[in-house]
Amino acid sequence: MSDFSGAHADLTRQIIGAAMQVHSVLGRGFLEKVYERALAIELQARGIASRCQVPITIYYRGQNVGDYVADMLVEDIVLLELKATEKDHPAFHAQTINAITAARLPVALLINFGQANLQWRRFEPKQQGTRLNRYEELNQYDLENWGIVGESQ
Repeated sequence: MSDFSGAHADLTRQIIGAAMQVHSVLGRGFLEKVYERALAIELQARGIASRCQVPITIYYRGQNVGDYVADMLVEDIVLLELKATEKDHPAFHAQTINAITAARLPVALLINFGQANLQWRRFEPKQQGTRLNRYEELNQYDLENWGIVGESQ
C-alpha cells in the first residue's frame, strides 16, 4: 500500500485493508454489487460504520435536479466509488470528484475490484479550501484543483 497522509488517512487505510481482504477472498469477476455487499460486511466486522447506495442531492443554480447515488459512505466521512472493470478510465476519476464535491466530503476512494490486484485511488483537494460548496462550480473534467494523493502500485 502506498504511504500517504492527509485528511482521514487512518480511516482510508483501514478501508483499503478491508477492500484488499474482500478482493483476496472473492478475486475478480463479480459485479460491483457483490463487492459492495462484501465490503460492507468486512467493514462491519472491523467495527467501521458504512452505508450503501447513499443518495446525494444534486443542485443546479440552487435548484434540486436529482440525486446521485454513491456506492458507499464510510463513517459519514469517506465516499467510496466502487468499480469492477478491467481498465481504469479518467471518467471514473471525474465521477468520484463530482460525487465528493456534491456530498461536500473531504476525501474519496475509487476502488476497482476488476483487476488481478485490487486497484485504488484516494482523492482529496490539493489545497485547503478547494472543497466546493456548490456542485455546479466544478467542471467535471477539470482536475487541476484535485489530486490523487494515494494509489495502488
